[in-house]
Amino acid sequence: MDVDATELVALRERLKPKWPRMGFAPAYNDILAKIVATALVKFPYMNARLASDGEAIEVLGQVHIGQAVDTERGLLVPVIRDANLKSLRQLGMEFRAQADRAAKALLVGGAKRRHVHHHEPGDV
Repeated sequence: MDVDATELVALRERLKPKWPRMGFAPAYNDILAKIVATALVKFPYMNARLASDGEAIEVLGQVHIGQAVDTERGLLVPVIRDANLKSLRQLGMEFRAQADRAAKALLVGGAKRRHVHHHEPGDV
């Protein structure tokens, strides 16, 4: 599959002059997370999951974003809770801190350890 990331690259380039003021250089994944979080607020029906009964679709009220981190112990998915309420800088800094903790196997509670990521009833 080919993906045209021209606009994503252009957006990151437009942000470059702001980096010194931000104290942060956003990665593409940070920008994508912010875009997705914003889109999930605008289109809440996309922020949904299959209910535990397997019959209904639950639209979720909160926007949480996970980003897979490959560690020596396997794949961990740190979750940034309420991602839609965070700035691009906050998202990026939290992802970096959680990825660092994941690499050091220090994550508790906010990450799901899975070889194939799937949601359990109650996961958000």
